[in-house]
Amino acid sequence: MLKVVCRSNILKHIIIFIFLFNINTLLAQEECKFDNKLLTLILMNEYHPKKDIGYEYLISFNNKNDAKRVKEVIPDYFIDSRTILCQNKETCVFLYNQLRENKISNLDLGPFQINSLYHKHEPDKYFSINSSYTIACNYLARLVNEKGYNWYAIASYHSKTPSLNKIYKEKLIKNMLILNNH
Repeated sequence: MLKVVCRSNILKHIIIFIFLFNINTLLAQEECKFDNKLLTLILMNEYHPKKDIGYEYLISFNNKNDAKRVKEVIPDYFIDSRTILCQNKETCVFLYNQLRENKISNLDLGPFQINSLYHKHEPDKYFSINSSYTIACNYLARLVNEKGYNWYAIASYHSKTPSLNKIYKEKLIKNMLILNNH
């Protein structure tokens, strides 16, 4: 049994997650030109504060009106004003397909919060840590190829809008300092 002694609960979760993430992504990593640490930083930025880093079964709305409409129909699935906790891959895929049928497509899905509006994949791929790792890595590779290996390119994972990119970059750097110190 893995026992982690750590002052901060979030740091404990980060350490446990990194241990498990490194084991679970060995195959996916062969396809990725980036170190696991960089993808872990993205996961740390993308995680939901009510779930562990890397939690797979999340659907987050980018349009507040869409979230409100859906929350009126299935309120018990929401863990905040914009996020559905769907508990397992099958439920996530079912809900995602229902949302798409209802013309709701601007969604961030799974552990890497991959936006389904811009990144088209088979629905089950979003809700698997290994598959979403590969999707995130490939997207990051495209960004780095376009913009060079720099913080702007990496933060463009979230947004190319300068003000949003800057906020995301600052979170990445903050999380990098946390990882490097523990």
